[in-house]
Amino acid sequence: MRLIRLKQKVEEDAIDGRQSSVDHWRYYSKHKAQLINQIGELVNELARCWSISHDQLDFSYKSLDILSGKAEEYGLENVQAELYDNLVSYVGEVIRHRVKGHWIVLEERPNDEYPAISAKGGTLMPINVVWQELFGLEPMNLRKETANEVRRFSLRYR
Repeated sequence: MRLIRLKQKVEEDAIDGRQSSVDHWRYYSKHKAQLINQIGELVNELARCWSISHDQLDFSYKSLDILSGKAEEYGLENVQAELYDNLVSYVGEVIRHRVKGHWIVLEERPNDEYPAISAKGGTLMPINVVWQELFGLEPMNLRKETANEVRRFSLRYR
């Protein structure tokens, strides 16, 4: 079923011009680049929606396992439509804590803004992490993909 869903999404995204993770996020995002001003509210909403205690959402890799399981239960299509920004916010906070970075807004072209994490002269992309896990063939594993993003960054900017 995941393969069929992925094939349909790829075709739909191609028709609608969503060629990258940022294009995809921007299409579904309710907050756009203003997301960085609403991190706390978005994380709190995620906790309420999925009945997760704040003790469990401690910005650790283990907390990402909890979110991955909840996302699978909730349905990835529902996550994409309703909680995309929330997951990007939380994953971004985990990354930010790991690399001691800060949120920034990048703009590649006019009216093409998106949030990212800046640290040690480089940029990390929580949007990429969430996008890859929303559309993978395997069950969602935010821990693995977040760790991979941090590892790639760490290798480039030691």
